[in-house]
Amino acid sequence: MKDFLALMFFEGALLADPAGVLESQEPNSRSARRICVRPVDDVTRLADTIASSVAEAIDIEDAGLGVGPAPDLVLVEDLRVRLVGKGSCHR
Repeated sequence: MKDFLALMFFEGALLADPAGVLESQEPNSRSARRICVRPVDDVTRLADTIASSVAEAIDIEDAGLGVGPAPDLVLVEDLRVRLVGKGSCHR
């Protein structure tokens, strides 16, 4: 089990984070960010930050903003050969 409660923002990369509380979901996550509440006291301490982050997330959603698509994956030759096969017509 985790030792925290997380409030997830799917387009969190677009949020301002003046308090420095937004965390990346994982190393490969491009857009999602979360606020983790660990001790119960964090709820009170972060109440204003959470409220402003939620309001900003709603504004971002209402404006139709979003993080763009991931760039195309470019495979190095050795990996392409192993995955697709040398001389194969599948690319």
